[in-house]
Amino acid sequence: IQAPVAVKFVTNTTKECKRTLFERLHWLNFDLQEQEIFTSLTAACNLLEQRAVRPLLLVEDSLETLDPNAVVIGLAPDHFNYQTLNKAFRKDGLALGPGLFVTGLEYATDTQATVVGNQRKLSSWRPYET
Repeated sequence: IQAPVAVKFVTNTTKECKRTLFERLHWLNFDLQEQEIFTSLTAACNLLEQRAVRPLLLVEDSLETLDPNAVVIGLAPDHFNYQTLNKAFRKDGLALGPGLFVTGLEYATDTQATVVGNQRKLSSWRPYET
């Protein structure tokens, strides 16, 4: 059946590339062309080309970028570790500390952490008595 309306396949997945999705849909007997698939990675690639940046890619099966000046984050559990996140963050000798993880855990658990020894909070800090 032919329809007078163009059909596009849109997905927000960052776990698989467009080619893999095309092959899977083709295997499921979808009659489509690869250019009819639009993914969030397609949108990211278009934006990166438009802005002419060199991204550090935190996505599955990514390529190494020399001297990155942007970061693209997708669903890539193997890339979410201290070393890779610190590489994405690193600028002018700065490095990630535990505050990033504490803030994430506070948000996820809707709880405020008790911080002991943070230099920015030392003005109101009182040592605990034992």
